[in-house]
Amino acid sequence: METSLDLVDEVREAAHLREFSVKRRAARKYDSKVIPREFKEGDLVLKRPMKRDKGGKLAP
Repeated sequence: METSLDLVDEVREAAHLREFSVKRRAARKYDSKVIPREFKEGDLVLKRPMKRDKGGKLAP
C-alpha cells in the first residue's frame, strides 16, 4: 500500500512538471507574437475599439 502511495506522489509530481512546461511553452509562444508598444504621458490612446456598423452578413 505504501509503495502505491509513493507512486502516486511521483506521478503527481511528474504531471505537475509537465503542466508547468506546457504553460511556459504556451506563454513563450504568445509573448513572441505580442507587439511591444510604448506610451508616454500625454499620448492620445483609443481605449475602446470603434464599432463597425456592418449591418450583418446579408446587408449590402
